Amino acid sequence: MNFDDVMVAPGTRGAFHLHQYVGNTAADADAQFEDGRIAEVGDSTCRGGTVNRTAYWSPAMVDTRTGTPVVPDGFMAYYKHGYDLPVGTQFVVPPVGLRMLSGSGSNTSPSGPWRFNCNGLNGAVNYDTRGIPTQCPMGAVITANIAFPQCWDGVNLDSPTHRTHVVSVVSDGAGGRRCPASHPHALPKVEFNWRYRVVDPEALKYWRLSSDMNPAVPAGYTFHGDWWNGWRPDVMARWVNNCLNLARDCHSELLGDGETLY
Repeated sequence: MNFDDVMVAPGTRGAFHLHQYVGNTAADADAQFEDGRIAEVGDSTCRGGTVNRTAYWSPAMVDTRTGTPVVPDGFMAYYKHGYDLPVGTQFVVPPVGLRMLSGSGSNTSPSGPWRFNCNGLNGAVNYDTRGIPTQCPMGAVITANIAFPQCWDGVNLDSPTHRTHVVSVVSDGAGGRRCPASHPHALPKVEFNWRYRVVDPEALKYWRLSSDMNPAVPAGYTFHGDWWNGWRPDVMARWVNNCLNLARDCHSELLGDGETLY
């Protein structure tokens, strides 16, 4: 965790709310990630180790009674076909250095690319909410999920807002969905799942994201995520081509060709 954001303010330490990271261990304000160097620096906490030096980060969860961060119980990044594009869509291999931001730290409405889920008691409890759940039983898991845009312009690794070079899919006018002509290249659907184990149900009333600065806005509405691609290109190409482009389910570490990430 740190108070930096190398995507939004490179070189500026302590300028933001508290972020929590997985993946590339060099991710801070001074990280040398530009020009594809992210795939060459730092270690990695991901399966496969340094074949995936991607940096993943989001605002930290905080218990506002004490100001103490709530350490996640786990994290999973999904790279999948998604539900919007038709089966048979061919996905490009995202280039090293491609980055994007989803959600907004200034959002005030219940509308956005995220959801929270409470799951526990062997599936007897399982429901989604837009804000951080305030009622979830002991031992259950709260998952904070955020999804990223899936259509890329094919040229720019970033944009001034970290958003306009990637957009969401649009209607094709015939009841289906497609990438627009301005952003014709389909990316794997990237989703973050941050998991938090409920050890004190009463504490949930006091959980807020570090970006939830406005007390009048329900906790969780400012959920957002940053993704900076540091996969080794040949390895990423294997699971894109063997799994996504052949419509196979390769689970969490299979490369679709008989090998695994570790």
